[in-house]
Amino acid sequence: MLEDIDETTDAEAHEAEISGAITQRPEGETCVGHEGKSSKARNRGRLLVADWLIARGMKFSVKGKPDSNGRTVYALEACPFNPTHAEARITQEPGGKLAATCPHESCRRLGWKAFRSTIGEPQMVHYESAPQGDGVPEPSLEKRPTVEPDPKPVILIDKYEVCLARSLDMITDRLKETGAYFVRAGKLVRIDHSGIFTVLKAEELQGQVSAFAAVRVMTGKHLADVPLPKEYAKTWLHNPLQASRLSQITHFTRNPVYTSDWRISPPGFDASTGIYYAGPRMRARAGTERLGKLLKDFCFKNEASRTNYVAMLMTAILMPRFIGSHPAALLIGNQPGIGKTILAQILAILRDGQGCVMTASYNPNDEEFEKRLGAIVRSGQTTLLIDNAKGGPRSACIDSPCLERTITDHIVSFRLLKESANISVENSLIVCITANTLNISDDLIKRSMTVSLEWTEGNPKKRTFSMADPEAYAADHREELIGELLGMVELWRSKNEPRSKARSRFDKKGWAPMVGGILEASGFANLGGNGEDAAQEMNPATREFGKLVAVLAGRAEKTWTSTELVKLADRHNILSAQLNGSTLAERATSFGMLASKYVGDWFGMPDGSDARMMRDSTTRPTRYSLERGGDASGLNP
Repeated sequence: MLEDIDETTDAEAHEAEISGAITQRPEGETCVGHEGKSSKARNRGRLLVADWLIARGMKFSVKGKPDSNGRTVYALEACPFNPTHAEARITQEPGGKLAATCPHESCRRLGWKAFRSTIGEPQMVHYESAPQGDGVPEPSLEKRPTVEPDPKPVILIDKYEVCLARSLDMITDRLKETGAYFVRAGKLVRIDHSGIFTVLKAEELQGQVSAFAAVRVMTGKHLADVPLPKEYAKTWLHNPLQASRLSQITHFTRNPVYTSDWRISPPGFDASTGIYYAGPRMRARAGTERLGKLLKDFCFKNEASRTNYVAMLMTAILMPRFIGSHPAALLIGNQPGIGKTILAQILAILRDGQGCVMTASYNPNDEEFEKRLGAIVRSGQTTLLIDNAKGGPRSACIDSPCLERTITDHIVSFRLLKESANISVENSLIVCITANTLNISDDLIKRSMTVSLEWTEGNPKKRTFSMADPEAYAADHREELIGELLGMVELWRSKNEPRSKARSRFDKKGWAPMVGGILEASGFANLGGNGEDAAQEMNPATREFGKLVAVLAGRAEKTWTSTELVKLADRHNILSAQLNGSTLAERATSFGMLASKYVGDWFGMPDGSDARMMRDSTTRPTRYSLERGGDASGLNP
């Protein structure tokens, strides 16, 4: 049983806490000090128990009639110390005196004050004024210090009487009450006006809990206000059951997106989809006037490059459909200063409302490169800009398993610099790689769309845009530009959602047919049409393999073994850097491994036709053949 308070009414105790001058007298009499004099204890305000419990989210019922002592009984659905106890109750006498009871032995020693603090201290609005009594003058409030009651809800910790699970439940309850805490990719996150932040360390949770909750720890028979103990914070962060009680974010975005049923996501958290849109409501707009004005001065090498760039902008609008299944953007120029980085920053502005504050340089040390990307992701950016990547015929090939995972994994996880914890997010990241000449692995090329810029009119430093600052234009007209992208989707839907025949090398969820269809409905054609040419330009192995296919196209033989193809490559000085081994057998094995990356891919021939190598593994040894024809765009038909 939680013991009755005989010394004073709850209202008197509340007033006494404010005045800070309680003096105990025999037989339950309590006096409040006032200018060195005493006055008889009086009820200065009756607690409105129902209002208090409702405000604190407590579920209860009120017994129809007072008990045998005339007290009103409030039966709680669950004891605040242990939710498995269903017999806890609060009673209130006609004069306002309160008591709390629970039949379980584990609740006895905590007392009324602990009971009240655990639920959450009543505020002034939960009291009603009592009529004046026998003429005893009311102590002057002007002569008493004014101390407002602590409005923070309480987390109670008593390792002897309150089970760990109950204390963890209280932490979760307090997190939920703020409306700012969610779980994203298994990690606790806090969202406010400045962005989204992942809580990874116990020290971070300790400090944040102090801002919105009072942590009270039982020491002996007394409650002490202290910071959240580190071991409790650490246990909470590693407790998936507690994390599951918070709302789960499936996609965090600062630009509006389409849901799976083609609704434009509303601002805030949408519980039905798990999408959190941190931005204003936007509407679809007809036409592409703003978009055309923004892009007209960029020297796209071909139509496909311009379409590929708009496709990356459209991907941001459709992101919930393509989590972990959308390409990166390779922004390639024939010389510096022609707008590659500007295009990447415009993409970031439309996504996040600002350009990339943090960028990354390519680092062949994949572990260090991963830590840099992790730092950017932790900052809240959704566009990863690997700017001015160094590559070219004489440079090492850009080949990063970390970058490949960042493009293809559904959930991406990064190690952090000087941290033992990892940061994880749903893969709504868009990777942009800018370079002048690029030597890039075939795996990365297959995961990317190429946007080529080409300037042939002299010194690029002398070129000017018709608008003074394209990035500022994108920021100033962000709502209109996003509205036009939404309008393109609405136009496509009004035409019964036609799919495009476009195919990308990385297309697990039908990205290219849908995005290509949307763009074609608004006049942007040839999505991915520069794929094969770009692959041969950027990857030496692809270029060399294409040369071998062209040699085979001019020969009369129909099939070849790996050994025969190695001899043919040596004769034409092809693939000399790619075929490893000191013996013919070793180099033939190396050829088989290399060919596995290109079998079935179309290559452009000097006469304008296409050809691809096929493999018959049913024969011993394996034999290769050539198939002519295919799509002139260089993509698989």
